[in-house]
Amino acid sequence: MKISSNTLVLNEKGYIDGLIKNLIDAKIDEIIFLDGGSTDGTYEKLLMYEKIYPQIVLVKWNQPISSQYRQGWREKDRRNLMLGISTGDYILFIDADERIDINIKKVVSLIDVDGIITYTYHFWRSNKTVRVNNINDMVWSNQAQLRIIKRNDLVKFNTVDKNGLHCYLQKKG
Repeated sequence: MKISSNTLVLNEKGYIDGLIKNLIDAKIDEIIFLDGGSTDGTYEKLLMYEKIYPQIVLVKWNQPISSQYRQGWREKDRRNLMLGISTGDYILFIDADERIDINIKKVVSLIDVDGIITYTYHFWRSNKTVRVNNINDMVWSNQAQLRIIKRNDLVKFNTVDKNGLHCYLQKKG
């Protein structure tokens, strides 16, 4: 059983070392990063790691320099690009400021399901501060989230947002 991880990054240099260590320790087979135009050295740091670890795949998304995060971000398209690149039997969606249990492969191998819903810890501004959200925060919710899915070419990201933000998974067909 092979697991691919998908991570969108934009100016996440301070979190990359910890995330890569976590994913390597968890023996994730394929680690895909899509950089959306980082200006803080994130992309260069990932290039360095890509040379060290053959399981790391780095994709650069050319974001228009004048655009803001919300304008032209096209998160749905970015996430679907990573889905298309992924070769694993399961796909893990993880943000740069999140970490997984290093025994995740063992857990996934014991069950046969289409998806796994997890609670996540969001690190905020450093690798030592965990973000706690209020119940009305719709973007940074601390509710359970679908984070691991069994690979299925009929499952794609979709959105109702005109800028392609805040995606959800949808099975087509």
